Parts: sequence; C-alpha cells; structure tokens
Amino acid sequence: MSVASIALVVSWCVAAWHLKRQVTLRISTTSLLFGALLLLHGVPLLSYLYITGPGTIIYESALQQLDRDAIIDRLQLAVALMFLCVTLGSFVTAGLFPSWAAQLRMLPPKGRSVGIKHVLVSSPARTVFFLIVILVLAAVAILESQPAKIVNFYSSSLNAFEKAAIRLASGGSVSYAYNLFVSSLGTFVAMVAFTSWRFERGSHLLGIIAAAMVAVLWMAKFATLMKTPPVMFLLQFLLLYMILTGKTLSIKTILTGLLVVGVLSTLIVKVTFWSLDVWNIYDFIYYRTFEIPNEVLLEYFAAIPGTLPYEWGTGLFGFLRNASDATSIPTYLAVAAITRGNLESSSNAMFIADAWAQFSWMGVALFSFLAGAITRWIDLYAFGRGFTDESAVIVAACSYGVLTILVTSLPTALVTGGLALIPLLSFFVSGRASALFHRTKSMKLAPGSLE
Repeated sequence: MSVASIALVVSWCVAAWHLKRQVTLRISTTSLLFGALLLLHGVPLLSYLYITGPGTIIYESALQQLDRDAIIDRLQLAVALMFLCVTLGSFVTAGLFPSWAAQLRMLPPKGRSVGIKHVLVSSPARTVFFLIVILVLAAVAILESQPAKIVNFYSSSLNAFEKAAIRLASGGSVSYAYNLFVSSLGTFVAMVAFTSWRFERGSHLLGIIAAAMVAVLWMAKFATLMKTPPVMFLLQFLLLYMILTGKTLSIKTILTGLLVVGVLSTLIVKVTFWSLDVWNIYDFIYYRTFEIPNEVLLEYFAAIPGTLPYEWGTGLFGFLRNASDATSIPTYLAVAAITRGNLESSSNAMFIADAWAQFSWMGVALFSFLAGAITRWIDLYAFGRGFTDESAVIVAACSYGVLTILVTSLPTALVTGGLALIPLLSFFVSGRASALFHRTKSMKLAPGSLE
C-alpha cells in the first residue's frame, strides 16, 4: 500500500469519526453528505483503482502513456484532502454559530422522543400560493405535452444512445426557471404542503392540494426523461417520513434505504430498457453507483493538467472563456474527448473533479471546506429553533443538493440542487422573515427610540 493510500484511509477514518461523534447519526444534510462520501469514495475507490479498474477500457485509456502510479497517488491524495477539508469546514461552522450548535446538541439522537413542533402552519396566503404553483405546473405540462412525451419515451424500443440523444434534445422544459423550480424548490414546496396536512388532518382541502402538487411535480420529474429525478423525488419523501418519525442512520436504516433505492432504480431502469434482465440491471446499477463516480474522477485527474490545462475560473464564469482555446467547451466534454474519443459518451464527476479542473489543489481544499461548511450551516439553521417540521422539510429537500454535490460541481449544487435557494425560500415561507420584520419594527418603535 502506497503512502497516498495510507493517507486516504487515515482521512477516511477522521471523517467517519467526525460523523459519529460531532455530527451524530441523526439524519441531517451533513450526515447525508459525509455518509455518501464515505460510502462511495472509500473502499469503492480503492477497489476500482487496484482491483476492478485495471484492464477495463476507460481505465487503460485514461492512463495510457502516463505515469499511472503518480496519477493514482495524486487522486488518492486529493480525495484524502477532500475528507479532511470537508471535516474542517463542518467543525469550523459549528464553532461560528455556537447557539445553534448548542440547540442541535441538546436534541436527543432520536427526535421522536422530544416531539416535533409544528411551525409550518397553513394560512390562506400559503394555500393560494400552493394553488398557483399547481396551476402553473399543470399549464406547462399541457402546453408542452408532457404526458405524451413521457409515454412515447419510456415505451419506445430505442437503444441507450438514441434515448440519450432524445433526453438531451427534449428533456425538461424550454424554461430555465421552470426547470430550476422542478429540480429542487418544487420538492420543498410540495413537502411544506404535505407536512402541513399531516399535522392538520382536519383540513381535507389541504390534503387534496398536497396530493395534486405531488402528482404534477412527479410528472414534471418524469418529463426530464432522466432516471434519477422521479426516483429521487420518492426517496426524498421517504427521507422526510424517516426524519419526522425520528429515524437515525443506523445499520438497519441504511440497509433499508439501500434496498428501497435498489428496488426503485430497478423499476425505472426496467421501464427505460425493457430488454435488460434483472441481473444485468443490478450489474448496471452497481456500476453506475460505485464504479462510475470513481472512474470519472480518474479520468479528470489523468487528463488535467497533463493534457488539459487548469481553467482558473473560466469554467465557473463563462464570460472568461476564450472561444479559440480548448476550454471553450465544458470540461466534462473535453475530458470525454480525450479518454473516450468522442463527445457522446461522457459522465459528470463529483465536485472535487470540477474543483481540480478549475483551481488545482487549492480548488480541492477550498471547495471541500465550503461543502462541509454549507451543509453544516443548513443543519444549524434548520434545527436552530429545535426539532420542527420545518427542520425535517429543509433536510429532506436539501438531500437533492447533496446528490448534486456527488455528481457535479458545488456551484451547481447551490443553485440547481437547492442548497442555497431552499433555506432562503424557507426563510420566507416559514414566517421567519415576517417575524424578523416585526421584531425590527418593534425595536424601532420602542420608547426612547424616537426623538
């Protein structure tokens, strides 16, 4: 075992210790991020680099005519740095918000024992907002013929490459704002409606509204023509239920979650590709879940900076791109062209791949620190008022942002994944903004505050 491998194992243990002792196994945005990183980029990474990867087409293509030992060590050191900096970001953020951190520590491991405070109380204004959302989503579905598009896509006998081309050309909507809402914010709004109905069972109208919103939003997820969004949508509601009932990241919970993910993924893959049998489907799911994330990481670290130069921010800020150089196309396409020889077969990589492409070691350290800090802040904000239904909704909705971190860049996770927008929307929907406004106004009108 090389020094880099030892460093990876040690840093993995440090992150695991922080998860167990500091973050705790309560279901939270931070525990989901740490758990996913530890699960996907620990043993599976070592297995891919030294056992399952050697001899495969992409592995050999990425490392051909290169010092493979140096590249493999570089990748392992980068992942080790990621684990350490994500841990540091989480630790520092908890220290910057001591009152929220203290409130979070006071909660017992199982939230059920303390009871959940209902703060997402329904109101006429919020009900009107829900109805507007449903009408807009339904109108877009009708105007863009989403039901027909979904049926035609999933019932066709096209092969994977042909379906990928259709997905790229017609998946989702032509409206960026609509796609952004469907990807993350819509899930949050649907969860607010569902949770309000759950705590206010006497409101049949609210139950109908929540069901209608879930239905039109799930259809919009299917209209992306991607396998992940509709499955993830169901998993997020399962996660919401687990948080509301006080479940923790125990071995039983993790195994149950993996089983549910496996069943749902099998169904959606079977619907997409009718010709695959069950064993081929499970082989595909395992490869897609554990092999590809590490395979694409290797591609990035082999291609950059050996063949492609560091972008130094041009990938984050498009106006800095020079249309005449190699960085004029997205990094994942450039890497695919080098390793796979074409632009049709490409996969997005986790956030440190993009960070490496942009800013080298500094990017890996900084973006990892920010990932740990942001997810920890979300938890502190969510649980800062104790264990509420708002806490559960924020964490469950932000789980899509955690998934986005695992497959693409951190800036994308903040916007499309909702890690920045969901807490902001929650600030207004939950009444915190109104409470802050009235508190500020009362301070101004207090005796002695006016001349």
